[in-house]
Amino acid sequence: MNPKIEPSKKRFYHRFDYRAKVKYSIPHIDNDFPLKAVTGREYGRDILNFYFNDLENVQKFINHYGDKVLKIEGPINEYHSALLVRPDVDIKKTLYYNKYRYKVRFGFQDNKIAKENNTVMALRNLVKSNKEDFLGTHLYEGIQWSWTMPVIYTKDKQSLMMLKLATSVKHKDIIKAITIKEIEENGQEHSKEVD
Repeated sequence: MNPKIEPSKKRFYHRFDYRAKVKYSIPHIDNDFPLKAVTGREYGRDILNFYFNDLENVQKFINHYGDKVLKIEGPINEYHSALLVRPDVDIKKTLYYNKYRYKVRFGFQDNKIAKENNTVMALRNLVKSNKEDFLGTHLYEGIQWSWTMPVIYTKDKQSLMMLKLATSVKHKDIIKAITIKEIEENGQEHSKEVD
């Protein structure tokens, strides 16, 4: 039986596309594979994780180790492969909090400066006045801290534009959530199966 590739949510170690999870009891590892191996535990059992960059080496690995392979994770289509290398995309099972498409991080905000230009107050008011389109986190500084790092989640492009217009401070980054279901629907192939 050839395992189906399960969709991954990230590149592994920022450079590997595929991960094979294997039972820990492999007698020896051939050096024929360009890979990285890491030990770990999952569900109370020891496992080995092997990382690959191409499907051809994954196939060779499966042919060699067969029934010891528990799971293969990686891109399921070309669209998924393209998204994995983008730093402004977060691949998730669901949207943020099951509702919000975008996450906007404003980065480090010194409270003294933020009070002078009303940044945090403007974010608080925006979130408070429109709870349907926005969710804010880290908007309230603690007594012991002199800084805050606000994050605002927005429902769609329209609310994202409203957030940009409502604040004078430049955001640090905007990350778009794309779900696995959307990747399957929008990809060129709906699944890749290892031969």
